[in-house]
Amino acid sequence: MKRTFLLTYTTVSGKSYTEFKTFQHGPDYDTCVQRLIDEFDELAYLFLKNDTQVHYINIDHIESLSIQEVTEGQAIAYDFNG
Repeated sequence: MKRTFLLTYTTVSGKSYTEFKTFQHGPDYDTCVQRLIDEFDELAYLFLKNDTQVHYINIDHIESLSIQEVTEGQAIAYDFNG
């Protein structure tokens, strides 16, 4: 089952950053969340990039991490042959 999670990182300076992580074949909620936490623990830095900014965040500067499964949203398909 495809599972997508919204991660929100808050730094000790009070800035928040968001990132989506998707598991194409996520077995269950708890396993996916544990994998995200394990990945978080393994890294020294986070690399977050969006269209306008790139952030390298030292894991030691993260004050909180929120993990929320996203179950609803938009599915948009574009057709350029029409």
